[in-house]
Amino acid sequence: MSLFTHPDEMFLNPMHTYTKSHLSVILLPDPKYEKARRTIT
Repeated sequence: MSLFTHPDEMFLNPMHTYTKSHLSVILLPDPKYEKARRTIT
């Protein structure tokens, strides 16, 4: 599978479940956000 889109579009509006899953595990340096976030499995 290949994705053909602008990177901004992929991060702001991921369409595929596989892409959403991968993006959900990216850590952010914000402890409050990290406590509240949910990982898609």
